[in-house]
Amino acid sequence: MDVSLIFLGPYYSTWENLGIPLEEENWIMPPHIWNMIPSGSFVFWRVRGMERGVRNPPIIYSNEVWWFYKP
Repeated sequence: MDVSLIFLGPYYSTWENLGIPLEEENWIMPPHIWNMIPSGSFVFWRVRGMERGVRNPPIIYSNEVWWFYKP
């Protein structure tokens, strides 16, 4: 998953930037990351993934960007 505070990015990867591989359908942002997001911010996210176990798998991005608001 990629997250950003700006719709057009830059986006930060849970895998590349945080070293957190996501293998589940659900993910809860760790408190230490949540606490770095300023109150009153929109957080944008998109899905980025690849098929594990395939040699040189292509990276696949979702066509949609979702968002939520941190009060």
